[in-house]
Amino acid sequence: MVTLDQIRARLVASIRESGLTQTEIARRLGIGQQTVSEYLHGKSMPALDTLANLCAVLDVSADYLLGGSDDLGNVSAVHSAPTLTDAENEVVRLFRGLTKGRRDDLLIYLRALAGGSGGKTALPKKA
Repeated sequence: MVTLDQIRARLVASIRESGLTQTEIARRLGIGQQTVSEYLHGKSMPALDTLANLCAVLDVSADYLLGGSDDLGNVSAVHSAPTLTDAENEVVRLFRGLTKGRRDDLLIYLRALAGGSGGKTALPKKA
């Protein structure tokens, strides 16, 4: 039998692995940061619709979070053909945690590094 403590432990681990802050997770879910904190400290558990959305934000399956599988069941991994290296996975994880503006800056920078800037050779100014 699966316990609430086991579910909470998997939720905590998944949030930590995601690299997202409680504030960012709350923003993406349309809930308060305090609510996310309550999930992590075992004071409450997400409603089913919130759990489904949380799985999408964290890129894990509900089956994993609920203890039905030890496979993370990464949602995005199901749709991607090539297997990513650990470094590539880290880049994706970090990229997802950036604001849109920072993502745009990073893409310009990466294109310049790769030599395929598409005419945009100036690197972004430091904020």
